[in-house]
Amino acid sequence: MEEKSLQQFALDLYSQEGIAPLCLAWQDQHSIDVTVLLMAAWAGTRGYRLSPADIAASSDAVARWRSEIIAPLRAVRRRLKEPFGQVKPEERTQLREKVSAAELDSEFIALRILGDFGTAESTEIAPETAVPENVSAVFAHFSDDAPQSAGDVELIARTALRVGNNPL
Repeated sequence: MEEKSLQQFALDLYSQEGIAPLCLAWQDQHSIDVTVLLMAAWAGTRGYRLSPADIAASSDAVARWRSEIIAPLRAVRRRLKEPFGQVKPEERTQLREKVSAAELDSEFIALRILGDFGTAESTEIAPETAVPENVSAVFAHFSDDAPQSAGDVELIARTALRVGNNPL
């Protein structure tokens, strides 16, 4: 049985009910890097507990890409939601779709880079333990705040385990 790649896992997890809004809220309110979060959940489903050093190293590996490529594309995509001078709505929509596709491609590149961090020097434990611990550790890395509720971590963990236990 072939395991899911990080990219396929990320697409599958992100498409599940409640996950995208939660990830976007964490991204906007707590500066969580969703690609690092998805990598940590993926690693957890494979039984790997990531240390704070693993999470810091993975974040560092994509930090420049995130700040110079992903974040500016995201800002442009979001800006294109609003009227802009004499630009017609349909022109904005068409351009926004292209920018959105470029943003997604840039996130896939980040996931490719992060794929190597999902197992490196990690402790192997039960996925049911690893996923919530990894998700909480990513949150702690990026934010001084605690997650809004334990239910948020539980939702991601439960969904990641379900998605991750469906190999290709």
